[in-house]
Amino acid sequence: MFSKSMTRTRLYALTCLGFLIATFSFGNFSQAFADSKANSIAVNDRAITQAILERLRREPGISGAKIMASTSKGIVTLEGTVQHLLGKRRAVQMVRTIRGVRVVIDKIKVNAVRRADGMIQSDVKIAAFYNPIVELRDLKFSVRSGVVTIRGQVHSWVERRAATRVAMQIRGVKAVHNLTTVKKPEFRNDTEMKGEIRTHMDWNLWLDARKIKVDVRKGVAYLSGAVPSAIEKERAYISAMIAGIARVDASKLKVNSSLFAKLKTNRIKPVGEKELKTYLRMAMQMELGAQAKSIQMEYNKGIITLSGNVARLIDSYKAQLIAQRTFGVYRVNNSILVKPKVVLTDKTIRQRVIRRLAMDPYLYENNLTILVVKGKVALYGTLPSYYLHKRASHLIAGIPGVRGIQNYLKNPHAKAYSKEQKTKLRQAIKNELFWTSASLHPRIRVTVKNGVVTLTGSVMTWNDFMEAEAAAFRAGAVYVRNKVKVEKPMKKSVKPLPEALSKAARK
Repeated sequence: MFSKSMTRTRLYALTCLGFLIATFSFGNFSQAFADSKANSIAVNDRAITQAILERLRREPGISGAKIMASTSKGIVTLEGTVQHLLGKRRAVQMVRTIRGVRVVIDKIKVNAVRRADGMIQSDVKIAAFYNPIVELRDLKFSVRSGVVTIRGQVHSWVERRAATRVAMQIRGVKAVHNLTTVKKPEFRNDTEMKGEIRTHMDWNLWLDARKIKVDVRKGVAYLSGAVPSAIEKERAYISAMIAGIARVDASKLKVNSSLFAKLKTNRIKPVGEKELKTYLRMAMQMELGAQAKSIQMEYNKGIITLSGNVARLIDSYKAQLIAQRTFGVYRVNNSILVKPKVVLTDKTIRQRVIRRLAMDPYLYENNLTILVVKGKVALYGTLPSYYLHKRASHLIAGIPGVRGIQNYLKNPHAKAYSKEQKTKLRQAIKNELFWTSASLHPRIRVTVKNGVVTLTGSVMTWNDFMEAEAAAFRAGAVYVRNKVKVEKPMKKSVKPLPEALSKAARK
């Protein structure tokens, strides 16, 4: 990767997957609510609706869409039209991350561009081939009037979700019907699966699961209790979708925003090297499959160093993201090497990069200059948002043969700010920090000088670090210098992993 004095592309390897999975976690909740009065923002239905509409107006890929929002007792209804399925999904996910939102009712319609079904089907298959999790030979993709239907058998819930995302990322797709079945593993008893679900939730830095109750009966996972935000309810649901689980019932898991004030931030942080490495091994096997076996890790005082080799750059990014979202980790050094199984010429790689970007609903119209030297891709040109800069890197990272990415993309809206514009931008960033589910406002200081936004202060996790930067870009910043410090984890004990999980991870 590369660095610049004014980095709008800071730490691409750190953040390139941030948009697949929502990148929000916990900040200092009790302090946030204490400071909310000073910030003159009340968390009620009217304020929530205003915050949603303001973010929709600025959100890349959604700002041009005609979306209306209404809120009643924390239940948000979204209506209107978008130009592609990704915009619909992004709008819903974005609303779930806003403080005070309990439920999102999605009534958004997709008015996708018309393309021949045969072209869409061809693009979906290529995109599936570029996703290392999806076993293309086990799946059948059919397209009718822009609606993609997926049939076949997958090996895990992770692969099933990946197949859906692959189809959603193709221009012209109106809807995706995933009819695949998940292959059942060898017999697993309910107690064992309950322990694994609990372990995933307890170690997940992006989920406060202390108020969640887990029960497994006859292969069905039942979640009850409460979480502080709608996005965390979704994360809890996904955490429960492990091997052996037929379905997840989260109907009794409620969203209670008052938990922001009640839950303390000093949760027990597992820092035992053996337990942490065992969990990471298990998590990587679930997300990366066979590639996880070639990744080594060392742990020292909260710092994880990843090494080894993988076949695709995207697997290196995913391994880093898994480590970053784990308790007890406050820094990740990624030294994983990319060794493609098949060596391709730079010309072939460049052709694949151009084709992959042309499939994407966000990036199909671009005037980028793409250079490839010894498998390393360099991007030059302009894209109008930080989100699109990251998205371009993410898509390219999945292409076989790509060894690295140097992203030199610029924002065409770069400019110097007047005094009034500085004040408005600074306040907009503060509002974004307040309305995130992490409520980072009281922990982050914002200054604007010479067209550059500088963030200072301290946060508890790398997730908060990334979210603070993302909030600044969402508010309209073009260049962000992120000087926020990540606090070291507190040294506290943690319960050992269930023996069955420890044995599975060591295999």
